[in-house]
Amino acid sequence: MKKYRGFIIPLALAVVLAGAPASRGAKLFDKAAPLKVAHWVKDGPVTLTPGHVYVVEFWATWCPPCRESIPHLTELAKKYQGRITFIGISDEALDIVKSFVEKMGDKMDYHVAVDDKQATTKGYMAAYGIDTIPHAFIVDKNGNVAWQGNPLEGLEPVLEQVLAGKLDKETAVKKEKMNELAMQYLRLAMGGEQQKAQADPLGRQLLELGNADPMLLSNFAWTIVKAPALKYRDRDLSVEAAKKAFDLTKGQDPLITGIYAGVLHEMGRDSEAIPLQKKAIALATDARMKSYLQNVLAEMEKTTGRADTPTTGSKQVGGAVK
Repeated sequence: MKKYRGFIIPLALAVVLAGAPASRGAKLFDKAAPLKVAHWVKDGPVTLTPGHVYVVEFWATWCPPCRESIPHLTELAKKYQGRITFIGISDEALDIVKSFVEKMGDKMDYHVAVDDKQATTKGYMAAYGIDTIPHAFIVDKNGNVAWQGNPLEGLEPVLEQVLAGKLDKETAVKKEKMNELAMQYLRLAMGGEQQKAQADPLGRQLLELGNADPMLLSNFAWTIVKAPALKYRDRDLSVEAAKKAFDLTKGQDPLITGIYAGVLHEMGRDSEAIPLQKKAIALATDARMKSYLQNVLAEMEKTTGRADTPTTGSKQVGGAVK
C-alpha cells in the first residue's frame, strides 16, 4: 500500500457514524479493552495477550472507505504474519458480514468478527470519541493502545516502531491530539459559517502542533478545500497548513508537495501550483505515484489562465467564494 492513498482519500472522507459520541474518556497508552465478540466470521477466536501486537479495526460493509482499507490490511497481515494479528470488527448483522466476507475471499485475509451488542465498539470507538470509519487501534506488547487512526493514514510506520520498541510516546500523543483537533474542526465546518468562531481556534491549535505529523496536516489542508460535506471552508487556513507541511518536509516529499500544489490550484494560484506539481512528479520514485501526479498536472494545465485568488479573506461557504 503506497502512502499516496492519503491524497486520494483524505481525512474527512471517512464515513461518519450517526449517533456516535464525539467526547472521549480514554487516552493513548491506556489499557486496551477486551474483545467482546458475538461471532467470529473468519478465523478466531482471538484474545488480546501480552507480548503480542494487534490491530483492531472497525468497519462496515456499506462504508466505501472501509472497502479501500481492506486490501491494505490484508497486505499488512501477510507482511507481519506471526508478529501482528489483524482483526476487523463490524456491528452489522451476522448474515450481512458473513456474505460480504465470503465474497471477498482472499482479498480480506485476516480475522473478522461481529461485535457483541457494540461492546467492543464502546470499549474502543466510544471510549476515544471516534465517530468515523474505517478506524484502527494498535495494541502494543504491553496491552496498551499505542496508536489510533485511519488505517490508510500512517498505520504501517507506527507498526514498525511498536515492533521495534522505538515508538516515541511524546510524539505519538501530539499526533493523536492533532487528529482529535482535525476531526473536531471538520465536524464544526460541516455546520457552516455559524461555526466559524468555534472552528477557527481549533485550526490554529492544529497548526501549532503540526510538527508532529506533517502528513496529517497536509491531508487536513486538502480536506478543507475538497470534502463535499464541509459548508465552511477557510481556504487561508488550508494554504497555511499545506505550506507548513511542505516546509516541515523541506519540500522533499512528493505527496505533500503535490497536495500543496493541489491546494494552490483550488485557490486559482496556478502560477505557483503548476511548478510545484512538476516538482512533486520529479520527486516521485514510485511509478504509480508518478503517474497519478502526472494526471493531476494534466488536469491543472487544462484550467490554467484563471486569475489568482487573493489569500486574504478568501472564505468559501457551500462552494461559493465570498
